[in-house]
Amino acid sequence: MATTNIASVIETDKPMHESFENSVGPLTEHWNVDFSTFGEVKFTGNQYNTSGMKEPGNTSSAGHGYGTYTVNAMLTGTNAGPAIMLWPGDNKYPGQEINLAELTPDGTGHQYGTVHWVNNGENANEIRTFDGVQSGVFHEYQVVWEPGKITFNVDGQLAATVTDHVPVDYDHGGMNNTIAFLNNRDYTSLIVRDVDYVPLGMTGTVPVVPEPEVTPASPGSGTSVPSGGLSLVAVSRGGVASEEATTAYNGPVAHLKYQFLGGAVGEVVRGTADNDFINLLGGDDAADGAVGDDVIDGGSGSNFITGGAGRDMFFLDGRSGGVTWGTITDWQPGEELSLWGWHPGVSKTQWIDSAGAAGFEGATMHTDLDGNGTIDASVTWSHRSRGDLPTPTEHDGLLWFHP
Repeated sequence: MATTNIASVIETDKPMHESFENSVGPLTEHWNVDFSTFGEVKFTGNQYNTSGMKEPGNTSSAGHGYGTYTVNAMLTGTNAGPAIMLWPGDNKYPGQEINLAELTPDGTGHQYGTVHWVNNGENANEIRTFDGVQSGVFHEYQVVWEPGKITFNVDGQLAATVTDHVPVDYDHGGMNNTIAFLNNRDYTSLIVRDVDYVPLGMTGTVPVVPEPEVTPASPGSGTSVPSGGLSLVAVSRGGVASEEATTAYNGPVAHLKYQFLGGAVGEVVRGTADNDFINLLGGDDAADGAVGDDVIDGGSGSNFITGGAGRDMFFLDGRSGGVTWGTITDWQPGEELSLWGWHPGVSKTQWIDSAGAAGFEGATMHTDLDGNGTIDASVTWSHRSRGDLPTPTEHDGLLWFHP
């Protein structure tokens, strides 16, 4: 999100990642889902009792627009039922539905992708069969949705393209889509492990990450050491996924073990199972602290932050001179937020009961740190009201929300 004036807030799309280890993230609408396996959601249903999950929304702006959607999942069976979908944002059928994967209804277990549209009030679709993609096996299904073209990839390989009836997203005068999963057939199943979305334009060469020599806007000036033998974090830049080494954290917060510093590009990062300090620096980013008592700083830009299991601390740093907006998706009682750059008697706040990206709205605080009438930093607590938050205390350089 970006802002120009405290009375005029402009929102842009954000990346997201969900691994179902501690929550369902933005996929808050779900029914008859099997959560019994850690890090997985399983859908088994029939035509009378379906199983499903989706992001909420019933407007054209709900969900996401152009970008790369990646789902690690397994479809099992020999008949139609399981589906990985980008459902119309207005929640109406028929509509502009894009399906990353389904099973064919001919008993073969073949898989295919689909683009749907409305033709004279009726559903119409264009199907692309995925040659050689086996059911009953986990695959990485990916759709790249861009103006005039939809590309289907499976396990990193081009599977099909569609250039006819490609929908237009909300930012370009059309409608967004929400991520959804469904199963409505006996003797079939769908298991999903990971979901990622990266907006179109968050691309670029993956930078070489040297041993960091920066002092993070964080608990202190932790010292980096060679990363040999240390834990790895999962990183996605421009739709390219990798694992990268952490460094040891030696700052003043005693319980932290690892440190990861991002770059100046948009990143999606998932932390380790220990106590991490994550600072994503520049770019529009998404961070999931996963397990542990983490400290997470999204850096400048628009950032989407999930603490995960544990008691987490969140940083919002307004000292860089740029505009920053952090969305905390899973704030829990006992957690903390530090807004850096606060000046008692000068800085001002404006509270909105419910604002933020579609599906992640909540109590939102816009902050004019230097008193010049423009917003420097904003934070949204998704699905939380102001009454759910502790009363902050003012300090020179810091506004601190803590128990």
